[in-house]
Amino acid sequence: MAYVLITVFTLFGSGYLSNFTQNLSIANFEVASILDLFQITAPDARFAADGVYGIPLELSRIVNILFWLTLLLQVSILRTKFSNKNIKRVTASVIGIVCLSLFVSFSLKAHHSVKYTGDRQSSYMNNPETAYYQENRADINAIEADFTSNYNEFQVEEYSINIQAAANLKADATVKLDNPELNKYLFTLHHSYQINAITDKAGRTIPFTRAYDYIIIEPRNHTDEINFKYKCISHNKYFVNHQNMTLPAYHIYYPRAGFYHVWDYDLDNYKVNTEFQESDYLIKVQANYQVESNLEKIASDTFQGKAESVSLFGGFLERVERDGQSYIYGPMSGQRPYFDTRKARELSEKVNEITDFNLPMDYKDKDIFMTHIMLKQSNGAEEMTLFPDHIILSDIQPNPDAILYNHLIRELKSFQISDDLKGVFVKKLLYGANREVRKKPSYETLAIIDKYEKLLAKNYYDFSEEERNFYDEAEDQYWMARDEFTDLLDYQMNVLGEEYVLKKIYEYIKNEDSSTSYIDLIFYME
Repeated sequence: MAYVLITVFTLFGSGYLSNFTQNLSIANFEVASILDLFQITAPDARFAADGVYGIPLELSRIVNILFWLTLLLQVSILRTKFSNKNIKRVTASVIGIVCLSLFVSFSLKAHHSVKYTGDRQSSYMNNPETAYYQENRADINAIEADFTSNYNEFQVEEYSINIQAAANLKADATVKLDNPELNKYLFTLHHSYQINAITDKAGRTIPFTRAYDYIIIEPRNHTDEINFKYKCISHNKYFVNHQNMTLPAYHIYYPRAGFYHVWDYDLDNYKVNTEFQESDYLIKVQANYQVESNLEKIASDTFQGKAESVSLFGGFLERVERDGQSYIYGPMSGQRPYFDTRKARELSEKVNEITDFNLPMDYKDKDIFMTHIMLKQSNGAEEMTLFPDHIILSDIQPNPDAILYNHLIRELKSFQISDDLKGVFVKKLLYGANREVRKKPSYETLAIIDKYEKLLAKNYYDFSEEERNFYDEAEDQYWMARDEFTDLLDYQMNVLGEEYVLKKIYEYIKNEDSSTSYIDLIFYME
């Protein structure tokens, strides 16, 4: 029997069975969560403590250890002979209740802080809210249309926010309005935050409607201050708990005046919002770890200042000054407080000469937050986010080339022009032309690109038989033509000049000129 138990426990505690079951679920119950009972450390725990997420041996794991100890104690009590059966009965009952309580506590993950649990569906990297936003897209668009047509604009002049880092975020936010005479206000706040109460300056309850990511408020009396009490109940990606705080400035974790899209339907992921109005902030944070922000820290737990938006990151972080640059990074993750600002400035200067992106020319006046790579892995658009006073970089060790490439691709995403053209344009914008190309490719070779990409925009199952045959037979020719197109672009940049050609392409992308194919544009450019 002992050998059987040892074998079972070894199997259940191994990573092999965990990896096998992590994608299995029954309704919303994940089969792999059963195996957590047999593991002291968190699933997929690294060999060293994660610099952002904290140590893998956390409170919920201690609860698990206590459960097994009390279970063994209960077995020992039941197998031990007592002279007084009443004492045995009472002792066994008490230990049994404690054991059951510990089991329930661990099963419900009441103290759970580790968000990354391998490839499980509940792991934030693999659980974007695609279904939620697709299902409610029409209603959200209707809210936007109603806001555009029927609401007067207003702004928040001042924010006073108290944040408590517990098993999840708890917040008390007071906003001071620039227009207190309105009868109706619309705020944006991600739907994972549950509103407990909304009151006016006098403490009177204000009626409100919660609809998806939006709060519609209709005060009975005019007021220049509104107080929101709310807590986070379900968010898997941007979160606050006992070990970590991940609240980037582009995530709407406190009420923002007006309508904002929280989901990017083109990217099928969270929208990186960067266009906000400047406000005054006073933010107090109750956490048992170091918290850093783009606002000035005026006390150990208090931040104050004027900004368009506020980032709050906490955990095993450090703020250091290197060569006049302020870095916030995770030393235990293997990160180094270094970003090649000279190269970034050179690339930014080149980009600004061709486009109107207005990338920063001086990084010295911005805090650089080097956050964990998990943000980028679940959404490439989050690799680099620019704000007037700080930059958020998501990578183990960011470098300007890759960071700026992904940032520019995100900026171009909204233009309804070929993604392939955008990708090639950004590469040439950052890296220049290949000087070895001296012969202009033939138009006949390139012509297939336009025809093939028109098919790519359609659903394969909607193809006619002729289109399907062409699609299948011409695939190799298409990819060869893509290489020829890159040569064409290099050739034209060598002959006509890089700046001239790239400006023409950027103008074409911005104008969303569908009347001319981009192959014709570049081939006949002069």
